[in-house]
Amino acid sequence: MGLMTSDAKLFGLDLRELTAELHDAFHKLVRLPWLRRAMPVTLVKVAGDATTIAGARAQGMHIEWTDLSSDVLERVTHTAVLLDSEQVLQRSLTLPPMAPAALRSAIELDVQTMTPFAPQDTLWSYVQRPLAKAQGRQRVEVVIASRNQVEQALRLQSARLPGDGHPEVWAPAGAEMVVLPGFGEPARLRSEARRRNWILLGLGLVSALCVALAVTPSLQLRMRAIDASQQLAALTKTSAEVMAQRQALVEGGENLGKLQERLQQQLNHLQVLAVLTKVLPDDSAAQRVVLRGTKLTVQGLTSNASNVVALLAKTPGFLDVRLPTAVTRAPGSGKENFVLEANIDPNVLGLLAKAAEEKPSVEGDADPKEAQ
Repeated sequence: MGLMTSDAKLFGLDLRELTAELHDAFHKLVRLPWLRRAMPVTLVKVAGDATTIAGARAQGMHIEWTDLSSDVLERVTHTAVLLDSEQVLQRSLTLPPMAPAALRSAIELDVQTMTPFAPQDTLWSYVQRPLAKAQGRQRVEVVIASRNQVEQALRLQSARLPGDGHPEVWAPAGAEMVVLPGFGEPARLRSEARRRNWILLGLGLVSALCVALAVTPSLQLRMRAIDASQQLAALTKTSAEVMAQRQALVEGGENLGKLQERLQQQLNHLQVLAVLTKVLPDDSAAQRVVLRGTKLTVQGLTSNASNVVALLAKTPGFLDVRLPTAVTRAPGSGKENFVLEANIDPNVLGLLAKAAEEKPSVEGDADPKEAQ
């Protein structure tokens, strides 16, 4: 069974290193020039030598001198004491690029090696100044001071700096100023952090509103599309019965069309038999009459089969009249056995043709009445 460890790891990732990297990334982001202008700035009253009172703008550990009027200086609540260059030790280091935590560890090791003061009496701070990009290195200005000397300077300047009695301690580092930790700077940093958080919250809200304004038209179009789809589905569901009735009506119309075609091809059998009776000579006898669709087959006896074929060919409604087999003479009789085939024209001997013939007669009967 494996032993439980206290390592802050998740899926092989060191959470402590991840937190430190996120913290460093956030501070790098805040130090960007375009974002630094939006970050809060604190006005600080700085006391130098015995006669100098100046104003400065502090933003975290970044310090800039500024010209402030006497009225503004009187209202400034944050104070700082500026040490002389003779009161501190300055050291320049050239280091390769590294993470902030690693850089601080390297500088601390160098300070512990080079400080002339006791470890508990040593105060130090640093400021970074990048060199040219081609060199790929950074320059670090380190300031080392004695705590006893700093406290003595604070006692001398306390009468000139009204306030809460906890001024900051600044020291020169080349052309810039650094803040020595452990004095009055935590109060200012907390105040700047609160204001920075409010500013970042406001920027986040503004960004969220801008994103919402940009996304709203697309969301509205999507909602309209979803609503139209839902309405179409509801309409399709409600009209399903009507569509089924319409489909049934269409199918019924198709069936009626097919029935109409069948009716147009339907023969009037009685009329066909009546025409045959009228056309065949008196000496002819039809023994068998077969109707298959529009095809007529007649088998019988006659004195002259060719004459029967000629008569039927001249009769309207009979097409392609022919004798498919040879004509034979019946034994013991002067008659000829014949088999006759013909195609019946439905337009002449069909059911609809008969109705069309009867219609004019009805109209003819109505004309004298209208004339009368």
